[in-house]
Amino acid sequence: MKKTFCAILFIISLSNNAFSNHLNSQWGIVVSIKSIYHNQIVNVPTEEKSCKYVKQQNPKLENIIVGGLIGSVIGNKISDNHGAGTMGAIFGSLVAMDQNQNHKSCEYLTTYNTENRKIFSHYKIRVRTKWGYRTINSKTHHSIHDVIYLN
Repeated sequence: MKKTFCAILFIISLSNNAFSNHLNSQWGIVVSIKSIYHNQIVNVPTEEKSCKYVKQQNPKLENIIVGGLIGSVIGNKISDNHGAGTMGAIFGSLVAMDQNQNHKSCEYLTTYNTENRKIFSHYKIRVRTKWGYRTINSKTHHSIHDVIYLN
């Protein structure tokens, strides 16, 4: 019984020490909270595709040869007249040259748009203490009527 009573007294003395430490420290009650932000300019990249048609100056030789051969075969099959294959070859070569005149060329362009963004900075907290009101800055969020220690 004596041991239990001594243990209880020891626990009470520890809690009194902890309680007295808080009484001696400076504390206050939160009466208002305001979130503080700062503006930051951010460059946001955007990518655009830009295409244009470019005329090809020199047609590919293999396309002209293939067009001529196909035209010659068609000219010989359609007509048995002398020179029909030659006329078909010329026509096939001209068609092959015209098909490769336009070439599509595309590129991606990166541009930057500036944006203003509001970035959270801190909380401005107004606290009522026994000595009056005090304003502090804090990264931690508190609610109104919270007790906070200022030491």
